[in-house]
Amino acid sequence: MQSYSPSTCNKIVHPCDGEAWQQFDVDFPEFARDKRNVRLSVATDGFTLFNINAAPYSCWPVFVTPLNLPPGTLLRPEYIFLSLVIPGPEHPGRKLNILMQPLVDEFQKLWDEGVMTWDASLKRKFRMKAIYLWSVHNFMAYGDFAGWNTHGRLACPCGYGCIGFTLHHGCKACWFDCHRRILPKNYLIKKQANVFRKNTHCLKNKHSSLHISTG
Repeated sequence: MQSYSPSTCNKIVHPCDGEAWQQFDVDFPEFARDKRNVRLSVATDGFTLFNINAAPYSCWPVFVTPLNLPPGTLLRPEYIFLSLVIPGPEHPGRKLNILMQPLVDEFQKLWDEGVMTWDASLKRKFRMKAIYLWSVHNFMAYGDFAGWNTHGRLACPCGYGCIGFTLHHGCKACWFDCHRRILPKNYLIKKQANVFRKNTHCLKNKHSSLHISTG
């Protein structure tokens, strides 16, 4: 497998340009030293095979993708591997992590022991290790995969504090106007009270966002 090195243009053009990848190299230098070791990502989502009104039967394919490939090759269909298929008469919900246990066991073995693999360039075997680095899901599937409650005002896992509110008529959680917290402190619309939510302006930054009603 051809490895890929971080970009030198200060732009994220590949997963290895991200902070998580580079910090992993710092924390586990022995793993990073051998470029043949593989980083993996997991993606899953469910769908109903039949009309949802006729039968609640669902199917959850679980895909594993190696991330060491170059940008032009990464995420091509031929390098996305179907590793699990979780069928069932109903939505797996909280049981999803239990049903994925066989894949978790494989990941654990790849990290602890590795597997003997053929190096075509050197014409010999070597012990390859792998690490599960990232997951890619939509928000609902993320909740089942990670065991996080994605309903209500505390649904956001970002850790910057929740600034959601409940709609008066629909009684649903809403995060409208959350984007103002990522703007610079002196940005004009942060202090304008009626540009988004009525009589509300944003006072602080994304790490400690605070919306104040002035009405």
